[in-house]
Amino acid sequence: MKISQIRWSEKAGWEKTPGVLVNADVVLVFADNAFFQTETCYAQLHEMFPEARIVGCSSAGNVLGVEITDGDIVATAIKLEHSKVLLASVDVEPGQNAQEMGMRLMAKLGDPELRHVIILSDGLLVNGSELTKGLNQAGVSVTGGLASDGERFGKTWVMADAPARMGALLP
Repeated sequence: MKISQIRWSEKAGWEKTPGVLVNADVVLVFADNAFFQTETCYAQLHEMFPEARIVGCSSAGNVLGVEITDGDIVATAIKLEHSKVLLASVDVEPGQNAQEMGMRLMAKLGDPELRHVIILSDGLLVNGSELTKGLNQAGVSVTGGLASDGERFGKTWVMADAPARMGALLP
C-alpha cells in the first residue's frame, strides 16, 4: 500500500506535494471547512484522482502527517496492492433504526471476499452504538467514525463519490 496526502486551505487552495498518487484507488477526505460542502470541492478532487473512489466526511480536526490541523481539508490518497474497493451508501432519515441501517449497508456490499469495512456516517442523525451492532452482525472487521462539525452540533456532511451531503452512511 502507498499513501500520499494533500491539503486545501482558504489561503493557498490545494497544496500538492511531490509524489501525489494520481492513480490512487481510494481517497479519504476529512474537512472542517465550508468549501468541503461545495460541488467544486468534489469536482477538483475527482479531477486530481480520476480513477479513485472519493469518500470522506466533515470533521472536528484533521491529521496531516504528524500534525493535527483545523479549518482545512486533508485528502489521503491510497494505492492498494492486493485489495479492491467497494462502495455502498444508504440515506439516513431521523428516527431510523441504526442497527437495521448497518445490516442493510453490509448486505449491499454482498461480497464473500469482504475482509474489512471503513464506515463513515452522519454524526448527528445516527446512533453510533446501534449502527455498530448492525455492522458487526456481518462478521467483518469494521473501523471508521461519525462525521462532526466541531462544536457546532448543527450539520454533518458525508462524501461518497459525489459532492458532500447531509444524511448519508457509507462504508
